[in-house]
Amino acid sequence: MLVAVSILCALFGLLVAAAGVAGIARGWVPARDRLAVRRPRLYGSGLLVAALGLGLMAADRVVFTDSGTVAIVTMLLASLVLQASRRPAGGDGPAGGES
Repeated sequence: MLVAVSILCALFGLLVAAAGVAGIARGWVPARDRLAVRRPRLYGSGLLVAALGLGLMAADRVVFTDSGTVAIVTMLLASLVLQASRRPAGGDGPAGGES
């Protein structure tokens, strides 16, 4: 069961990494987030960090016993911060907050 969860984490991490690379290289964003994302390269960076965290989580389940948890949680929290900054502050108006 533990190996199956690790394999699923690794596969999902590869999927997220592919979306992150597409976001950085081409500015592509998944359909569910297209309207909300204004900075696709930054969003892609957040996806890559999330994929790294998922990869570490998969490796932790297989190779390590109880180490690396802080690094994994830090990676996943960093990805949340990068993905949360996908929109500049100031609402939906033009840049600079002008109406």
